[in-house]
Amino acid sequence: MKVLRYFSTWKKVPDASRPVIPIRTECLTKRYGARLALDSLSLEVTSGELFGLLGPNGAGKTTTLRLILGFIRPSAGRVTVYGESPRSVLHYAWRRRIGYLPGDLSFDSEETGFRLLEFYAALSGGHSSWRNELCDHLQLERSDLQMRIGKYSRGMKQKLGIIAALQHNPDLAILDEPTNALDPAAQRGFYRIVREMCQMGKTVLFSTHVLHEALELCEKIAVLSDGRLMDLFAVRQFIDESPRLLYVKTVPTLSSQKEIPHLPLAHFLGFRDDWLVYKVDAGAVKDVIRQLAQLPVDDVRIESAALDHLLSYYTPSHKIGT
Repeated sequence: MKVLRYFSTWKKVPDASRPVIPIRTECLTKRYGARLALDSLSLEVTSGELFGLLGPNGAGKTTTLRLILGFIRPSAGRVTVYGESPRSVLHYAWRRRIGYLPGDLSFDSEETGFRLLEFYAALSGGHSSWRNELCDHLQLERSDLQMRIGKYSRGMKQKLGIIAALQHNPDLAILDEPTNALDPAAQRGFYRIVREMCQMGKTVLFSTHVLHEALELCEKIAVLSDGRLMDLFAVRQFIDESPRLLYVKTVPTLSSQKEIPHLPLAHFLGFRDDWLVYKVDAGAVKDVIRQLAQLPVDDVRIESAALDHLLSYYTPSHKIGT
């Protein structure tokens, strides 16, 4: 409940009909004493976009979301939400346009799930039939909503938080680590929810530390590490242009073991189990495969190196085979 009172400090309701960028940050910086939590972050989140903030714990993701929502003030730089400063926009109608899921959920354990959702709905202008659809996607039973929240598991509380944030069908959803504690079925349900929202022209910004989740779900990703923007890219283009990891299993003869590590156009990385591993530029894969066809090879497997590239932001010393 404590998060929602911040919305009551906002003053101006932006015009929903204006074609304004939902979120824009310019050199956004936040310091806590001597510690630099966010360093000159500049990015845009456009309408209908599914945008991910990706990074390890402590990367600056939550700080970024709190700055966007106006919960904390920047040390330097600026942020606008639908063209307005977060701390200048206030009012009941503004709350209807935004849904927010904090990363540190805290609910009254004596309330039932249903009463809590009704409370949030009253603050955000009521709920639509979308609430029932959210429950179905996340597999939260109607009988569960009649239980006291104190009896909920962590996963059930996370589902309740997602429903509370989205039940009023907001134009902009800002979600901090939304899939934390969700089981695989509920995660898939969440993916369906946010994809459906974006198909309806809604905008979703969410943080995650899960690499494969960001690549599977997002249209655009900003990678943060130690408060700095390390990379910003459109996912489809990034995957298409990323180098490939080529796994080669050879016929166990000495001659083939000597030949294969010297493939032109391929950089030999090392061994993984019984496989030789190479990195190959996306445009050179076909030529390398033609070369392999002339050699005593038992099997070839190709994977995108996109995930491996992103992993380097988590473990800079990461190498294949280590």
